[in-house]
Amino acid sequence: LTTVYENQNQLEPAIQVAEKLANSPMNLLPARQYYQLARLYQTNGNSAKAKQNYEYVLSKYPEDEMAKLAKIKIQEIK
Repeated sequence: LTTVYENQNQLEPAIQVAEKLANSPMNLLPARQYYQLARLYQTNGNSAKAKQNYEYVLSKYPEDEMAKLAKIKIQEIK
């Protein structure tokens, strides 16, 4: 659903859905979900929230592939 909203350039609804998914107890891919949330924030111009979520991925899931991507994205924000 986040992708559908994003493809329609409706970033606020996409962020709302991504937040719900990231915080869901049923979240099976948390690193990916928080990375996606960070990316949506970055696309929407909220660098502070983007960085916060990228850093969360790095700290909680350092061995995940998403952590490597998050590290790159943090460098883009600085």
